[in-house]
Amino acid sequence: MPPSIEIAVLILGVLVLEARRSASALHIQQAFPSPTQTNNFAVDPNSRKVYLATVNTIYQLNGTLSAEVEMRTGPVEDNLLCHAPQLPQAPCEHPKSLTDNYNKLLELDREQGVVVVCGSVYQGFCELRKMENISQIAVEFPPQGEKTVFPSMLNIAANHPNASTVGLIFKSGGNTRLLVGATYTGAGTQFFPKNHSKEDLRFENTPEIAIRSLNVKDLPRLFTYDINPSEDNVFKIKQEVKSKNKLNFVHAFTQKTYSYIAFNNDAKMGHKESQPNSILARICLDTENPRKPSGPESRKLTESYIQMPLQCGFNGNIYNRLLSVYPADIPTEDGREPESHLFGVFSKGDRKSALCAFKFSDIEEEIRQGREKCSNSPSSDVQVLDSVIQGSGAACVQKGKLTLQLEQLNCGAAHLQHPLALRRPLRALPLVEYPALTSVSVDCVHNHTVVFLGTSNGRLRKLTFLANMTLANQWTLKLPASEAVHHLMTFDPSDSNYLYLMTSHHMLRVKVAQCDQWRSCGDCLGARDAHCGWCTLENRCSIQKECALGLLARSWISMGEGPQQCPSMTLTPPEISVSADIKDVGILINGSVPDLLGSRVECEYGPGVSTSATVHLDSGPAQIQTCPLLPRENYQSILPDTDHQAVSVAIKVNGTSVVSGSFIIYDCERTGAIHPKTSCVSCLSARWKCYWDQENHLCVSNKDESNLHLIESATSCPSLLASEVPPAPSGTAQDFTLSLRNVQEGEELECDFGTEQRYEATWVNSSVVKCSGIILFTYHRSQIYHLNLRRKRFYSGRGEDVFVDSPQPVKVEVYNCKVGSSDCSQCWGREDQGHLCGWCENSCKPRD
Repeated sequence: MPPSIEIAVLILGVLVLEARRSASALHIQQAFPSPTQTNNFAVDPNSRKVYLATVNTIYQLNGTLSAEVEMRTGPVEDNLLCHAPQLPQAPCEHPKSLTDNYNKLLELDREQGVVVVCGSVYQGFCELRKMENISQIAVEFPPQGEKTVFPSMLNIAANHPNASTVGLIFKSGGNTRLLVGATYTGAGTQFFPKNHSKEDLRFENTPEIAIRSLNVKDLPRLFTYDINPSEDNVFKIKQEVKSKNKLNFVHAFTQKTYSYIAFNNDAKMGHKESQPNSILARICLDTENPRKPSGPESRKLTESYIQMPLQCGFNGNIYNRLLSVYPADIPTEDGREPESHLFGVFSKGDRKSALCAFKFSDIEEEIRQGREKCSNSPSSDVQVLDSVIQGSGAACVQKGKLTLQLEQLNCGAAHLQHPLALRRPLRALPLVEYPALTSVSVDCVHNHTVVFLGTSNGRLRKLTFLANMTLANQWTLKLPASEAVHHLMTFDPSDSNYLYLMTSHHMLRVKVAQCDQWRSCGDCLGARDAHCGWCTLENRCSIQKECALGLLARSWISMGEGPQQCPSMTLTPPEISVSADIKDVGILINGSVPDLLGSRVECEYGPGVSTSATVHLDSGPAQIQTCPLLPRENYQSILPDTDHQAVSVAIKVNGTSVVSGSFIIYDCERTGAIHPKTSCVSCLSARWKCYWDQENHLCVSNKDESNLHLIESATSCPSLLASEVPPAPSGTAQDFTLSLRNVQEGEELECDFGTEQRYEATWVNSSVVKCSGIILFTYHRSQIYHLNLRRKRFYSGRGEDVFVDSPQPVKVEVYNCKVGSSDCSQCWGREDQGHLCGWCENSCKPRD
């Protein structure tokens, strides 16, 4: 195993352990470490190969980031003031030294099977290498012995480590072309060697933006501007205004038939922080409707070029530097077709940063209005870009009542002024604001917008937005060594559940969701992670792709459907008496469960204990089944001092439990027995149906119509009504008058205070009894006795005393003045508690 792969395996183990320690929605799946600083990467969707360009090395990795090929690209002998050695007859009088090669451009041309690799050495020279083996040259350029080679064909990328380069490959008129934007690094810039000759060999003919030929079968024109005159296919800042136009390129990408180039004008940085310095330029690529054979081979770059400022923020709180962009189609609030947006991460001087989003429909409309204004009514909102050599003047000139066709409004025409600059910025409010953001990527996941944000301190944030772009939830993953995240991130082309990203010394493949950390359907959907849903027939939280039947209707419940769609079950009857003769239980399954036709469905009552279910209705939102009950002896006995037990039951489909619930087995007789002071009320107030047998003082589950002594309402229970009894001193005689309800007058009753002694109750009238001469004692400061009425001639089936129900217990407080009152103030102070004590003969005594 190569050393670099051994290091990768070791670091991956550390990263996996670190990721598992936090309840993150993200998980580092694979990692590849680089001993030198990373520069660029690209992913081939067909082979899933990952090409990683670092300082002095390019790696060819497989889809899981294992190294396949490693190729050195530097250091090489070079000097910034020398022509590329590939230029014939180009001696250099300046001394050369070993120079690190920073990769500036890495683009895949899948159709021609080549990788465009451009470095910072040799004045930004580019090579064409084979996609199947990056170590092999695909096309030798310039060809051996070729004399007609110009610097403009060799000087393509920026030739300094800190100068930007972006590019993209596209087809036009049957030919392959390369669009490149590169920062000017010539004389007068921070990149050009000081105290040397002012000759500028690097950029004497090289523009900031150019479209070049990339047809490997036409070597004489390879890397040329591929149009005549060539200046029509370049965007070059005039030498005298280069100091006011320091373009720092961020990204180039295609959308529809347009190429967009995002960059900052660093010459304006620090002047007015309230002004946006971020610019979005657009060029028509002529990919869908190539020009006629009689016309030019391709659309001129200068003919369609137009740019506009982008502003993230309002009212002085403006993030004026663009760091990263990502085009994405996201769901609309009205649920119609997804709408294309450009997401961008912007920053300002205090390291604060924000995420903004712009609609492409707004961008396109601004461009159409700008061209129309420039042609028909001179406006301060648009001007001809006079900073470039193709600009014809600062003002738009009215051409009469000129009617422009849609194609001309979108892409200009040869007879219109060009290139153009819109002066009014396209504005957007920040969606979120965080410190130290560096990169963004966006995906539409089950009608939700999911945004990933990298940071300069080694964090990856995941944000889930609702359709109205309000934040639903967010998570953060710590990346290795807290390394800054590169401004480009991309999803795995074969599986968007994985994100490729690059830190300063690592290439990472991150799984965008860690759904298995949530164990229940409610927790899974309640986490509000758009990637995660409930895989019904596997009874687990998962990404839809990892759910075996996830594409089957009602088999995978998404975040948008909500926890209310989680499978649940209702059992009929929900409670079963121990004396009932019931053979089956009916089960109604609610929520999102797929049709179970052809599946093995069982009711499980415990490990290894199950019965086969019969499915009666298997369509629509609910499903009805019946399950045979187990014989009564198979259930556990009801525990002492309880009147019921819950029996768990789960529905298993093909051996996997998909929904569970429980029913109750109850014993009415126990309900009355475990509440002896409220036996009748407790019996008739139970969750399940019970009846009170007055004659036998018994709670029963079956209604015997021949039994005339059964009652069904708690209001009919014989009861002792609550009454307030004032506190009394210990050892004094008291009389208690008690009100009754539903008690037969003349029944023999006794007052019971929980002591061994009972006191006979005498009837005062049909609803009142009286207990006289009651003497209660306490050796504590205060003691509570509970007064109950015992029915003398009744005994329970267990031989225990029987009482008249006391739904609200009658409490009798007895107090002892001598206890807890050591001085006069404490003694008299007890009056607030109803204790009538007085200080007498140096002690606390009851008052006479």
